[in-house]
Amino acid sequence: MNNAPPDSTPVSNLGSSAERKNGGRGCFFYGCLFSVLGLFLMVGGGGLMVFLGVRQVVNAVASIAEDSPRKFPEVPDVREDEITALQKRLEEYSEAMKTENPPTEALELTETEINQLLNSKPELKGMLYIDFEPDLIKGEVSIPLDRFTSQFQKLRGKYINGEVELTAEITSQGLLDVHLKKLTAGNGKEVDAKVMAQLGKENLARDVNNNTDTVNLLKKIEKLEILRDKVRLVPKKAKSATAPDTSTTDDL
Repeated sequence: MNNAPPDSTPVSNLGSSAERKNGGRGCFFYGCLFSVLGLFLMVGGGGLMVFLGVRQVVNAVASIAEDSPRKFPEVPDVREDEITALQKRLEEYSEAMKTENPPTEALELTETEINQLLNSKPELKGMLYIDFEPDLIKGEVSIPLDRFTSQFQKLRGKYINGEVELTAEITSQGLLDVHLKKLTAGNGKEVDAKVMAQLGKENLARDVNNNTDTVNLLKKIEKLEILRDKVRLVPKKAKSATAPDTSTTDDL
């Protein structure tokens, strides 16, 4: 029997966690994408319960929620076979990274390709738009709260709309490190400063880093480069064998 008080309800019991779990599956690059989405699910899906009680969070989310979804910039249409080819490229790169002779060339994706991939996923379509600036991931978000917190009447039929700015890097330990830099609600209201300060300290890629297969792949990446309009994963160069010491010592 669970005797926990209402205000200590664990976040895992407050909405679907499928999207967070998916971060560790499949191509490691999808892990990066889902870690970014993780922030949005945290704000719109109850993750703030980590820092505040249920009632406070519901009131805080309701204060910035809107009645209509956000309209994103238009993403060029892409045929299903083109999406399939793009997904195959990612999967083949991921599989090649597991071999004894991993690729030496960087994996590069444009923001258009990433947004087309996002729109091809029914669970993500219409929720997220990604934009890359040097060393910064910028995102527009529109989260239907019914999907994650339908048990709270105050949030039914509402949307969390807004913009976020994130930094992302791969650490020397081979872990993905993603942090919130800015969060703006679509209606101009700001999230509580204390919540923002706490969120900024959190690594939003925690779930990605809990997956052994993903971390093993990330350890083979030298760096994650966020450039204007694109992102690059640069693999580590293979260590060359140390040449044998052929020097001789003259006899005394």
